[in-house]
Amino acid sequence: MSNLYFKYGVMGAGKTARAIMQAYDYIKKGMVVSVFKCVVQDDIDENNVFLNSRLNISGNNLKIKAHPFNKNTDLNRILELEGKPNVIIVDEAQFLNRSQVEMLDSIRVKYNIDIYCYGLKTDFKRELFEGTARLIELADEIEEIKSKCHCGKNATSNARVVNGKMVVEGEKISVGGDELYIALCNDCYNNRNIKEYKKI
Repeated sequence: MSNLYFKYGVMGAGKTARAIMQAYDYIKKGMVVSVFKCVVQDDIDENNVFLNSRLNISGNNLKIKAHPFNKNTDLNRILELEGKPNVIIVDEAQFLNRSQVEMLDSIRVKYNIDIYCYGLKTDFKRELFEGTARLIELADEIEEIKSKCHCGKNATSNARVVNGKMVVEGEKISVGGDELYIALCNDCYNNRNIKEYKKI
């Protein structure tokens, strides 16, 4: 029996690192893994897309080759060309649209394979992404990847920081990492407490 899994966490919680390690776990067992990364840029070189974790081990970042996946991608077509994998892993799943999540669920049924989606739950305004909302509705299992706020409490919100100040207005999607977003607990988010902490 196959399942659709949604594993979510705040920025910097290690979602991509977990996705990569999960892919390698299947690969070392001789299984075929199809890895997808949702991208919002239009000028992506399809031959140079990787899941690339910020986690650095002995000077090396964890990474694995991935298919770019945007709002126009037909996953069924890619799988028809490549053949049936044993598992599908999707990173940046919050950027999926509603119909793409439904497509993944139908692929799960059609091929009887597990699908793991990793992504954010909410944006910097603490509003659900479209893809996240549908994943919460359809996923067989949902898991929070926990992380800590700089104050020590559980981080639950992604704060956008511009010129050293937290902002709560602007475009829903603004691509960036540690330089633009920090993970905060609800109290620190509400109090705009963005005290600096060590970034790896």
